[in-house]
Amino acid sequence: MIDIIQGHDPYASSKKEIIIVPKQPLMVQHAQDYEFLDYRAYGISHFYRFRVTPEMLEKATIVPDGTVDIIFRCGQDRLDVTCYGAVLKMHTIDYASIFHLDDNIFGIRFLPGKAFLPGGYPIGSLTESSIPFTEICRDQAMMEVITRSSDFKEQIQLFLDAYIPDYQNYYNPGTRPFSYSMVDEITKVDGIINVNELSHTIDGIMALINATGLSTTSPLSFLILTGVIFWMVAYIVTHLNVLVLRKRLPKAPRTFKVPFGPVIPIIGSIGIVWMIYNISSDPATRTTIYAICGIIFAALTVYATIWVKKVMKLKLFKPIPLEKVMSMENDLYHVYRNPKTGDHIPKLEK
Repeated sequence: MIDIIQGHDPYASSKKEIIIVPKQPLMVQHAQDYEFLDYRAYGISHFYRFRVTPEMLEKATIVPDGTVDIIFRCGQDRLDVTCYGAVLKMHTIDYASIFHLDDNIFGIRFLPGKAFLPGGYPIGSLTESSIPFTEICRDQAMMEVITRSSDFKEQIQLFLDAYIPDYQNYYNPGTRPFSYSMVDEITKVDGIINVNELSHTIDGIMALINATGLSTTSPLSFLILTGVIFWMVAYIVTHLNVLVLRKRLPKAPRTFKVPFGPVIPIIGSIGIVWMIYNISSDPATRTTIYAICGIIFAALTVYATIWVKKVMKLKLFKPIPLEKVMSMENDLYHVYRNPKTGDHIPKLEK
C-alpha cells in the first residue's frame, strides 16, 4: 500500500507552496461535514469530501483559482465522476452540474499549474469546461470502489494506488517535471521574477545550453533566438516558392493570390534577411547562433542527401518537373492545368 502521509520526494511540491491553498471558500462555507487532507505531492493539493446542502445549491459560488478537480458522486447506483478544468471567471454552482442535493462528494484538487491526468491528458483543453473522468481513466474498478466507499481514508488510498504508478510511468523516474520547477521558482519569490532570472534558475535544456557556454546572454533568450532563425528561413523559402510558382504556373488555380506580383515576397525576404543579420546585438551571441544553425542545417542536408539517393533513388541535382513533384503529393495533380493556357492536359506519364 502507498503511504498517504505527505512526502517531499522528487515529484513533491516545495514547502514554500504552502501559501497556495485553493479551497473554494465560497463553496466550503455552505457544505456540510466538510473535511480535507493536505497532500501536496505528485501534483495533488488535497483531498476533500462533503455533503451537498440546499444552501450550497442556492448560494455557493465557484471562483477562479487555476486548479483542476476530479469529483466523485458517492453512494450512487451508477458511476458518476467528472473532471473539471480551471475556470477563468466566477460561476454559480450550476456550473458544476455534478452536484445534487444530499450528494456525498469525494474530490481531488490539484495544485495550480501541476495537475496530472491519466496518460498525460492535456489540462489546457479543460479550461472553462469538464469531461467525464471515465473517458480518460481506464481504471473502472478503482472508480467503482471509490464511489461505493464511505471511508475517506480508504477513498484516498484507492485513488493514490492507481494514480501514483501512472504518474511515475509518465514521467522519467527521478526527473522533476519541467513545469514544476518553473512554478516552484515563481512561487518562491511570490511571482516577482523576470524571464532572464527564471531561465537561469530552472533545469532542462536551457540550463544545459548555459552550462556548455553556448550563450553569453540568458539561456531562454538564446534558445528562442535560435528557434526564430529556423522559422525565418522557412518563411524565406515560402517567399521564393511564391515567386517560382507565379512564374512557372501563372494560370494555375489558386485559393488565394498574393497581390502586387513579386513585390510582397521580395520585400518580405529582404526584411527577414535583415532580421536574421541583426538577430542579436551581441556579436558573440550572434556568431554562436549562426554556428549552431549552420551545424543543424548541415546535418539536415546530409539526411536529405541520403534520403534522396537511397530511399527515393533519384539523382541529387537532377531537376524534376514541378508537375511531377505535385503529383507525388496528391494524385489530383496528375490532371493539372497548362501553365500557359490554363487548359487541362492529360495525365502525366509515370
